[in-house]
Parts: sequence; structure tokens; C-alpha cells
Amino acid sequence: MSHNHTLNLVEAEIGGGRISKKTIDQIESSDSGFLKISGLTQETFEYFVGNYGGRFTSIEFWKCPLISDLSPLETLGDIEAISYYWNQRAEKLWDMSKNTRLTRFAFEDFTRVKSLEQVSACTSLKELTFGNKVWVTQEIDSLEPLKQLKNLCKLGFYIKKVLDGRLAPISELPQLSSVDFPLNLFSTEKLAWLTSRIGDKTQSRCLAPYHRIEKPIDDGSKKKDTFIVGKRKPLLDWNQDRERISKYTQKFEALVAKYKANLSIPEPEK
Repeated sequence: MSHNHTLNLVEAEIGGGRISKKTIDQIESSDSGFLKISGLTQETFEYFVGNYGGRFTSIEFWKCPLISDLSPLETLGDIEAISYYWNQRAEKLWDMSKNTRLTRFAFEDFTRVKSLEQVSACTSLKELTFGNKVWVTQEIDSLEPLKQLKNLCKLGFYIKKVLDGRLAPISELPQLSSVDFPLNLFSTEKLAWLTSRIGDKTQSRCLAPYHRIEKPIDDGSKKKDTFIVGKRKPLLDWNQDRERISKYTQKFEALVAKYKANLSIPEPEK
């Protein structure tokens, strides 16, 4: 197999299946540096990482819910990209300081992980994504650990709640060029504050008074296509609700101007 192609060891079952050591041993005859694999248990995960993990610069773990201990990944000193979708047993990640060449990391639908503390040790990271792919239910203790990721350029998190309520750590990422998260995760006041700090250098649908979607939601009387950013803000019809949208926009822009005029103002409490 060409090194430019991904070796696909995804089992056919919708839940990820259970991959065997015999199937894993197919790696022996491949020269690919990219792997997508599913159905690993703790035993086969350790077998794979111990025997073949060092061959790859990019690994996508697709539906491996049964792994509780991710520490074998600490041995992958040359890994550059890891993505992992769906885990039900791990309560923490691993010592990511050992992955000194890791620049891209995504962990999604990890039902028990609530802390980003171990991510903060991977200072080589340039891209980070975490949260849920479909139903946004995950809660994270705090974004505070992200402050350590001084090389981070792209950040996306799709979660239900940040338990300490703070988004200020995002403003302390000097290389951040793109950020995305649910439009209703924080208040309009907090988003205006963040916009005043990073809006000139960072692209985001969250750093604007509203966001329009391509396919309107038709409720019979309106075709709602415009999200007003902020917690508990409405979804409006661009054509019928133009005046309301304008008022929200003016208020948002006034808040941004206020915070820009006085950069010593801390993040709003609510």
C-alpha cells in the first residue's frame, strides 16, 4: 500500500466491532504511515500500540469504546496526529508531554473525561478538537489548561457546559487563528468581551452578533435562518425579523466597543 494512503482496519459492524490480533497483523505488510482502526479492546489496543504503533505518524481510532487505559499512547514519540471517536471507559487521557511531535489531536464522545489538564502538557499542539459529534452533552471542568498551548492555531469544542463558566483562557492563545464552539454556550456579553480581545485576528462564527445558516428551519410562519449569538438567544427570520436582528447587532457592537476601549475590564461574570 502506498505511504500516501490510509490503511483502513475498520470493522464492518456499526458499533465498531471487535478487531482480532490476526487482522491487526495485516499492518506487517503495509508501508502506510496513516491508519484508521476500530474495535480495539484494552488487550488488542496494547498489542497494536506495542507492536505497530510506532510505524504511524497519523492514527484514527474509530469506535473503540472499551479502552480504559490510554497510557500506551505515551510511547508514540513520533506521532503527529491522533483522532479518537467514542470512548466509554477512560476517565482521563494520558501523559501527552511524551508526544513531542503531536500537532493535531481530536477526542470526541468521551463520556467520562471532564478535564483538559493532560492536553495542556502537549505544547506542540496546533489543532485541537473535543466534545460531541451529534448530541452535545459533554461537560468540561474548565478551559483554563488550554492557556499552556501557545502554539495552538485551531480550536473547536462542542460541549454542553464549561463548569467554571469562563472563556477567558481562549483569549490567551497568541497563535489562535480559528475557533468554534456552540453559539449558545456562553452569554452574549462574554462573547462580545472575547471578540474585543481576539476578533481582529481570529476567525469564528461565534465572534459576531449573528450567524446565518444556508438551510432555513421552516416552522410554517417563518423561515428561521439567523442565530443570534449567546445563551438563550433566538433563532430568527432574516427577512421578517430584520429590525430585531439590527437591535441585537447594535447592542453586540456597543459591548465590543466598550470592552475594546478599556482592555482592563475582566471577563463578565455572566
